[in-house]
Order: sequence, then C-alpha cells, then structure tokens
Amino acid sequence: MLCYITGEYWDSDKNKVNNWISGTGQKSQAFDFPLRYTLQSAIKGNNYASMGWQLTGVIGLNPSHSVTFLDNHDTYRDDRFGSTDQLIMGYAYILTHPGTPCVFWTDWNIASIQSAVKTLIAARRKAGISATSSINISVYTSGLYAAYVGTNLAVKLGTNSWSPSDSTFKLYASGTNYAVWLK
Repeated sequence: MLCYITGEYWDSDKNKVNNWISGTGQKSQAFDFPLRYTLQSAIKGNNYASMGWQLTGVIGLNPSHSVTFLDNHDTYRDDRFGSTDQLIMGYAYILTHPGTPCVFWTDWNIASIQSAVKTLIAARRKAGISATSSINISVYTSGLYAAYVGTNLAVKLGTNSWSPSDSTFKLYASGTNYAVWLK
C-alpha cells in the first residue's frame, strides 16, 4: 500500500520544521512554511536577496520531505500570498524547484492561474524536475532571482532582465515578472 502523509508544523524556522519531520521517523512530509514566508516577502518586495545561495526553507535541508505551497485553508483567510500576478510568480518558483509542489484549490479555480499552472507543470515534467533535483542559483538580489534547476530548466523572477547564458535554452513560459526556459 502506498501512503503519502503531509503535516503542518506552522513555523518560519526551517530547522524546527525539519526537526518535526525527523521526529516522525522521516515518514511524513511537511508544508514548507519557512519557504512560503520568505518567497511571499521576496515577491511582494521585489527583493530576492533572502533567496540566497542555499535554498530557503525545508527544501534547502530536506527537499524530499518538503511540500511547497503558497496558500492553504488557513493562510488564505489570514495572510493571502498576494495578487494574481504574485501568485503566478510564486507558482513559477515552486513548480520549477525541488520539493513536492502543492496547488491550492481556490487558486486552481481562477482561470488565469490555472492556465499558468498547467504550463508550469508541463515545464516541470518536460525538464524532469523532481523533489530532489539539483539547483544552481545564479542571481539573488533586489529585482532579480535566477536559477538553473536540474540540467534542462532555467527560471527567473523579478522586474529585472535575465536570460540563460546557454543559447540552447528556449523560452517556454513567461508572464508578469517571471520566465521559464527549457533545453
């Protein structure tokens, strides 16, 4: 029997959340609240300096047990991730990065978000991105976050321009303040 367990340890400290996962004997995944808070702040402020050389959140410590998300039934009521454009940027991040991404049902029912999410899921599949894919973060500064994920995907967030230096990458998806390239 296959069983998938995801729990909530609602804290911004990635070490505390990871310790909670360890306490389950690595039998549970956890919603990556530390990543959510950092990504939300970065996107809203257009400042990605906190998205540093090492992955932020549980995905930086234990990616196979990190469930990346933007909103859930609790956060939606009290601390919505952002505007439609900001949500799509957030999905561009979580759907192109390690961890197990989770799309919030309410977001899925917004046509523009659903369309972008479907395209981003297709990019994830075509590039072979998994919960434990490698990542090389190229830029993390005010106005720009850019990274190579695995060997076949590049992504950028923010208002500043950026594109992969390798010309074999071709633009696959883009929108307000985000772009994704595939080989």
